[in-house]
Amino acid sequence: MTKTLVIINEPLAQMVLGRNTTLAYILSCFELGHEIYIYNLPKNGTTFPTQIRESIATLHLKKADALKLAAEFRKNNHEIKTLRIAKKYQELAHLENKKLGDFLEITNSANFFLPLAEVDFILQRIEPMKAPFPPEGTKNVAQTLMAIKKIFPQHIFNYPFAANFEELQDKETPQEINKILRRAIATPTAEFKLDDTDFSGAIDLMSAKYHEIFGKKNDSKIVIKPKNSAQSLGVFALQFSASGMDLEKLKSQKISVLANAQIYKIKKDLSAAELKELITILCYIQRVKENKIPTDKFVQELETQEIKRAAKELYNAEILAQPFLEGIKDGDIRANILKDKKGNFYCAGYTFRSSAREEIDDDFTTCYTAGKAVSKPIDILPETEKKSLLQECQIVLDILNSELREKYKNIIELGADFILVGDGNSVMLGEINHHCPALIPISEAMSEENYEEGLGFTKRAVRDAIILQNK
Repeated sequence: MTKTLVIINEPLAQMVLGRNTTLAYILSCFELGHEIYIYNLPKNGTTFPTQIRESIATLHLKKADALKLAAEFRKNNHEIKTLRIAKKYQELAHLENKKLGDFLEITNSANFFLPLAEVDFILQRIEPMKAPFPPEGTKNVAQTLMAIKKIFPQHIFNYPFAANFEELQDKETPQEINKILRRAIATPTAEFKLDDTDFSGAIDLMSAKYHEIFGKKNDSKIVIKPKNSAQSLGVFALQFSASGMDLEKLKSQKISVLANAQIYKIKKDLSAAELKELITILCYIQRVKENKIPTDKFVQELETQEIKRAAKELYNAEILAQPFLEGIKDGDIRANILKDKKGNFYCAGYTFRSSAREEIDDDFTTCYTAGKAVSKPIDILPETEKKSLLQECQIVLDILNSELREKYKNIIELGADFILVGDGNSVMLGEINHHCPALIPISEAMSEENYEEGLGFTKRAVRDAIILQNK
């Protein structure tokens, strides 16, 4: 019997039945006849052994527990599909998130020391923005993944590195695709760092790109985000307006008030120095927001060094600036891309993350796990936008299977995010998630094909990965 090691860094009890992709993979492996051993990376200390002769303490999922979980997972996913077919999206938006821990006592499954030499198959579902990795931890996710690969060089699992150990990045690949095509299907992007003496050039360039897309009638808007962010962490927008805040006005604001916003109206034509300080403060605000520790202090009460230090905890590498695509207020689309048994990438399914925000809300992100989006099928899109989506996704697949094939031979799953431009006609590729892409069971429930109550897409992915591993 195949012994499958599942490597995670999130509480198993918090996984949502019918929706969580990692749980779908686990239950798919069980239904395929695997023995399941779950290893949760410790929040501190050593993240993974270094020798194949070692053993690790795992949670061994008992057959009786797995049977119960699989039945409940299928039931909950089927409920999502039923509401989708009936177009009852409001009910779907408020559907209860039933968690594994609410349904089953994890302690019922026995702890088991698994010799690494006995592992037949690996499910690598590590989330790089959760402990033991920054901003909550100190471990390096790349080093952790390399250590796992060193022990299991012949095993097929999602390993986002090229053959030369180059780490493949969520926000870099879309720009690489632009270069290959010599035209832009991905959102234009500029990079800068908080330590740069002057990053006004990147801001000005993206402001100009906004006007190229939407004309000069409106104030330009740009999006700021960490290069290594996930789940919309640290994403905010600047709107350049004659009536916007200058640095003095910003410093007179309460931190708690600023933390409740996501779009900040700032004054046009600020000096480079003033713009740098203003953006650094707003990066600090996102860190406060992410920590969920609001304060009634005013910005002017803070020490400059404290602002920089906290901001760098979240924006610890390059920062990206992009033109604000107005369509993001309506939503974006996740395309779940998997690899088949021949080593070719294909799109298993799509989820339109329709914004769940109120009209008066300036929150524009559509993170599903944060409750900011309602799942809908792509058939709900206008025909022109749907056509653009299918065309752009096929272009991405063609490039992954040709020009980037060798570079991406260690990758078996991706999550490509396409943003509605806002012109009613087109989409643009935003980023490609290389680490534990979510929404696969949701995309299955939104689909008319290969439906197996949320376990069909992942079950095929596991079968194909094992065939690739045995070649």
